[in-house]
Amino acid sequence: MITATTDTDSVTRSAPEPKDSQGRDLTWFISTRYSSTNIKIYGRGVIDGNGQAALAPFNLGVNLLAPIYTSGFTVDGITFRESSSWAVIPLRSSDLTFRNIKLFNRFDMGENDGIDVMESTNVTVDHAIGIGLDDPFSTKTWPAGADIYNSVPGTPRPLGDVTFNDLVSWTYCYGVKVGQGVYEPQNKVTFQHVVVYDAAVGIGVHHKYGTAAATDLKFDDIDIERLSYKNDDNRTWLALMTGSTAGVGPVTGVTVSNVRVRDAGVTAARINGQPGAPISDITLSRIVMPGTTTGATTPSQLNRTDLSDYGGLTITP
Repeated sequence: MITATTDTDSVTRSAPEPKDSQGRDLTWFISTRYSSTNIKIYGRGVIDGNGQAALAPFNLGVNLLAPIYTSGFTVDGITFRESSSWAVIPLRSSDLTFRNIKLFNRFDMGENDGIDVMESTNVTVDHAIGIGLDDPFSTKTWPAGADIYNSVPGTPRPLGDVTFNDLVSWTYCYGVKVGQGVYEPQNKVTFQHVVVYDAAVGIGVHHKYGTAAATDLKFDDIDIERLSYKNDDNRTWLALMTGSTAGVGPVTGVTVSNVRVRDAGVTAARINGQPGAPISDITLSRIVMPGTTTGATTPSQLNRTDLSDYGGLTITP
């Protein structure tokens, strides 16, 4: 059973809007009314998108839960299953908690992220399992008029104070990731106490779109068990990258600590900024690589040989 409590009549659905990267219309299966407050969805029920069947007749994708332009929003105990696009998409909201959730998506559908926290502040994702082809746990910020969010009121917002805690991640893409859109600043994002069961990239920052800064990013107590897949030619435990698809922006203050790397992948760990937008102030601390029992002290021990436009790197055992 799933139960919802609200201060107002706050749960609604949306009309379809286009998603350019997928070449199809998307709709929000469950969303919040704009400017709503103090909503809780809880229980041990399942929100099932039946994604493969949803795509078949009309090529219509579905986001399962869209807490949009809301505050004081809580989800506790719900299982989200088989979305045909990003499953849970909090956007332009504040004071959000997602606790004891499961995100079970298919491995034969693309762009089926688990939870993408976007343009929101003071967000906690706690005690969660994410499985699917695309990224189970990530953060993003977008520009005004970004395809399916064109109808959302207000202006684009920065993202800050977002904590992902106690996770299990299994994906063809990134176990945990900041990016790809950084059109507005992303600040104080933490991933901690994570098991990456399988992925292409264990830990990632991919500043692919936008010119804003990503700052104060922390990855702590991460166990990377295996890396069986390849994403954009990456199959590695760590990828920090800045692209130039829509401008370039800096990444500053990245701390990666207490990581057990049981599988380092087959491509080099990478730190690649861009001219004028470096990745800087990086700390790699207590990284235990395969076949060792103590923290690495040199770049070669970390298999970190793919480097460009970076600075301020510290490695401590």
